[in-house]
Amino acid sequence: MKNKLIFASILLATLFAYNLDVFAQTTTTTENFVTISQVQALEKQINTLDQTNNKILNTIYWALGGLITVFLAVVGLNFFQNFSLNKNKFNTFKEKVRAELSADKEKMLTTIQSEKDTVNLATQKMLSDVKSQVEKNLAELNTKLDSKIKSSVSASLKEHESKIQEIQANYEDVQRDNLVRKAFEHKQKGQMGYIYNLIKTLELDIKKDYDWQINETLERIITCLNEGVKNADSMAELNSVLATLPKKYDFQKKNIEAKMSL
Repeated sequence: MKNKLIFASILLATLFAYNLDVFAQTTTTTENFVTISQVQALEKQINTLDQTNNKILNTIYWALGGLITVFLAVVGLNFFQNFSLNKNKFNTFKEKVRAELSADKEKMLTTIQSEKDTVNLATQKMLSDVKSQVEKNLAELNTKLDSKIKSSVSASLKEHESKIQEIQANYEDVQRDNLVRKAFEHKQKGQMGYIYNLIKTLELDIKKDYDWQINETLERIITCLNEGVKNADSMAELNSVLATLPKKYDFQKKNIEAKMSL
């Protein structure tokens, strides 16, 4: 491309020098052949000068046109070559950028997947720990609740048992008072119900293990026997009840047995 530019410059300079030389020769010739008819000669010189100027101008125009054409051709060729080269470079750069973007994308996807897996594992572990803790808390809560329920039920049962025992004790007290009342009613009537009701009263007193009541009933039975209120059936039943009497009442027991044998 540089050689072409140099060649065009040399050509243009040669044409310009040739025209200048022609112009100089014409001027010299005109000065040497001045005659009397100077007007005609001057007219011819002017015409010749005009023609020469026109030729020079045409030559210059052609040279400039050729030079411009060559310049434009050189510029166009250079542009085309640069465009082709730049296009290849652009395509190469484009492919390189695309490859780098693809690699970065794969790397980013790999990183995201790795972080996602890490988060999933951490989430699963956290959920497992929370589940274990919840199950543990529920187990502890159930144990405490069962213990509290059992304790509450046990306390309630004990309270009800205490009330039942109290009611039963009250009932037995009422029953004992009723037996004693019937015994004295039968005593007034001289009936055997006197001894029978006292035997039932003693059996109830032994069951309740009330010491003063047992002593009281034993004394009443001794009084009843002293009064002669007895029969075979009542004595057999009395022996059966005396067999359950605690040892600390052996003295009263022997006294009653002695009364029974009379």
